[in-house]
Amino acid sequence: MSQSSSPRIPRWLREQSEQHKQNRTFNSDYLILPDGNSVGDLRRGGTDVDSYCIDRFEISLDHLIEDARQRFEFVTDAAVYLFGGIMAAIKLGEPGILLKDRLQMVERDLLACAQQDYADAKMQLGLLYSSAGKYFGHTEEEGLAWMLRAFNSNHSDAPSELGNYYLCKERWDKAASFLRKGDKRKCAMSTFRLAQMYHQGAGPIEQSTQKAFKLYGQASMRGYPEATVEMVELFLTDPQAFPLPATPEELLHEAIKDGLPKAMFWLADMFENGQHVQQDLNEAARLYKQAADLGLAAAELKMGNIHDESHHDAFTSNKDVKQAIYWYERAAKNPENDEVRKRAFLALGDIGMRTERYEQARDWFLNAVHFGSVTGHRLAAQAAHLHNAQQRSSGDK
Repeated sequence: MSQSSSPRIPRWLREQSEQHKQNRTFNSDYLILPDGNSVGDLRRGGTDVDSYCIDRFEISLDHLIEDARQRFEFVTDAAVYLFGGIMAAIKLGEPGILLKDRLQMVERDLLACAQQDYADAKMQLGLLYSSAGKYFGHTEEEGLAWMLRAFNSNHSDAPSELGNYYLCKERWDKAASFLRKGDKRKCAMSTFRLAQMYHQGAGPIEQSTQKAFKLYGQASMRGYPEATVEMVELFLTDPQAFPLPATPEELLHEAIKDGLPKAMFWLADMFENGQHVQQDLNEAARLYKQAADLGLAAAELKMGNIHDESHHDAFTSNKDVKQAIYWYERAAKNPENDEVRKRAFLALGDIGMRTERYEQARDWFLNAVHFGSVTGHRLAAQAAHLHNAQQRSSGDK
């Protein structure tokens, strides 16, 4: 994937050079000059705007346009950095840390750029309202309107973000329509999301793993590492039906270079089981830990299993109850996956039972119930019974 000269850190992947240029376009007619006049108004009035700028500001119109472009890019880059904090706060359920004054300041700067037709400002303003608008007096609908304007300005992120918006609303036809338009524009994220719709089945789109695999391949070729991992996952389920353009190890290493923990997890699984690679338990454990350190819930659970002496596997030399508890607790607190949280709490409950920490075991089992365990109540009752017996025994001594 190519890198742009911009300091911007995109949400999913680096912009290709042509996307970087397209996302920063604007119609100079909308440019507001230092005296408050717009270029378009002056042109429509018959003014030679270049001469006007040199006479009034001692600088050419071209220089003013370039200065504006750099200023607009700085503002939108700053907004992207802010969104990382916004999404983290929302994910953690702590929107209170979002400062209203800060949001309003970013909104003001983005509006000034968007009203001068800067494509990326329209996109970032749409995302700001959609993700955090309710915290400072705006609505998702306002965000949608700005994202549509960004789409009409051919912003490379717009089709996928609009597709995501309608996916969240379960408006499958609308989502598929925008994602298909994004795919035609060679938007990797749009192709990936469309592949997911075929992979899982969504509304009128019938499940088709073959179509999903083809689309994952296209998204992967466009530099989308998550698509590469999904391709490999399908290959591992049926190597004959889903042929890869390279070995699964090579493809996963490519995705790992992009920092994708899920790629680390699947490559670790291959090394653990000796599937398409020579078995290497040390490399498997290293990759599982690397993915877990990056916060992948399934990897955190796996690290708990690796250290849990009751979990019978090939990692016999790695058993350590303190490490098992540490990783299970991390997995149990990780909001990424409720199934993982359920299993982690059940595993913690089992450790509590084995170490005669029955009261704690009861609490862990009850937490597992919250995440869908059908056995948690029964196990919690057993733990409570043993805790009561333990208390009576202590009192008798």
